[in-house]
Amino acid sequence: YAETRSPWKLAKSAAESDKAVVRTSLATMAEALRVGVTLLEPVMPETRAKVAGLLADDETGSWSDRLQWGARLTDNKLGEAAILFPRPQTEKDPKSK
Repeated sequence: YAETRSPWKLAKSAAESDKAVVRTSLATMAEALRVGVTLLEPVMPETRAKVAGLLADDETGSWSDRLQWGARLTDNKLGEAAILFPRPQTEKDPKSK
């Protein structure tokens, strides 16, 4: 979807129709992300909570209610970028010096 819509290209356009496509595309991708991480909640609750915070999702309703596609994110402002899955720190092997 993202590759087909290419909002990063359309965002450079001054045409109102292109701006509308950018808004719709980004809203659709944000909603897909919200629903996708809701599916992960049973196994990755912390990650789901982080993404909900970044999307300014109020997280109200039951789990099944949160799986409904809709306009829950309308007019929300995105939070600051965050690393969801940091690289694991590995100890250096003392023999490899």
